[in-house]
Amino acid sequence: PEGNRELHFDGRENYVIFPMEALPTGAFTLEFEAWTDSAANQALFRHGALRLSSLDTFVVDGKLQAAYAEMGVNFFNPVEELPVNLDFPTGRWNRVQISYDLQELRFKVNEQECRIPFHKRPGKPGAATFGGQYASDPFWEQYKLSYFQGKLRSFRITHNAKYEE
Repeated sequence: PEGNRELHFDGRENYVIFPMEALPTGAFTLEFEAWTDSAANQALFRHGALRLSSLDTFVVDGKLQAAYAEMGVNFFNPVEELPVNLDFPTGRWNRVQISYDLQELRFKVNEQECRIPFHKRPGKPGAATFGGQYASDPFWEQYKLSYFQGKLRSFRITHNAKYEE
């Protein structure tokens, strides 16, 4: 909404770091509004360790996409792309809501929605970041992700799943 404070990201190595407890290993809801005028493939929110992570969201070819890596015994389980492909238009505010109730991951961008049956839990996530780059890994290098370039407002994480209808 108008009047909210905004963070501005210049796309050149600036991002926000949240402590690893910010996103719980149980149910959660992540909400934010983001604006970009850039058509570049960009990092959005990442909750993870150095190389792998739990939830990753990013914009590729104007679409919100997501991936997940469950930490295995050796902490190197492969990154799993999630079937999320929601329009993330440039030049406007995009309202993003991601909820997990331990049964289903629900992604919503503006009025579009994607629901995925899901039962995985992160084993050893690290800090969470918004707008940050990814470690060198063939999975991420295929997307040629840049740092987020745009504005962020109304960022909120709650430690339960809620769905806005």
